[in-house]
Amino acid sequence: ASETYNDPELVARLNKEQAELQPLVDAYRAYRRTLDARDQAEALMADPEMKELAQEEYQSALEELKGLCRIMESLGLSEGLRLDFSIANDMRYYNGIIFRGYLPGLASGVLAGGRYDNLLRRMGKTGQAIGFAVYLDQLERLGAGGEYDVDTLLLYGPEADPAEVARRAASLLSGGKSVRVEREVPQGLRWKELVRFEEGGPA
Repeated sequence: ASETYNDPELVARLNKEQAELQPLVDAYRAYRRTLDARDQAEALMADPEMKELAQEEYQSALEELKGLCRIMESLGLSEGLRLDFSIANDMRYYNGIIFRGYLPGLASGVLAGGRYDNLLRRMGKTGQAIGFAVYLDQLERLGAGGEYDVDTLLLYGPEADPAEVARRAASLLSGGKSVRVEREVPQGLRWKELVRFEEGGPA
């Protein structure tokens, strides 16, 4: 960690690599959750009573899914629909269909939700509920993608303390900004703001 802190360019490169690898990490985690769910299902299927109950639940869920697909098709929305049985959210919260929404140009989903009747029951109410959340930070990334390459270009001079530069970059990153650290302005780079770091302190 100390070597990374003393090299601002390395910090910037590692942050970029982490952002590029995050979709792969998320996919691997989803894969592991799928394997765990499969192992749990196989253990349950070893019990005859649980197997019979699971088959009834499976048939009910299948009919619900078919009905939803028919509705999407009738609305002309089936072309963008993909069934993904690897998605595994918190089943103590959700008790039916779960879904995610994606947009071209973004590796992470911009929308996620599902059916959560169980939550109403825990609140002492009866009924059906479905909802979703929209991740505005992902939408902001999409909106900025065509105009800027990076939020902040952090320039440092020959007298700048590398550890201080790295800490400044980390502070900007913690605020949700993408940061590129350079000694000089790269040709063709588009940025929202330019921050100069000279002689051990920010300008």
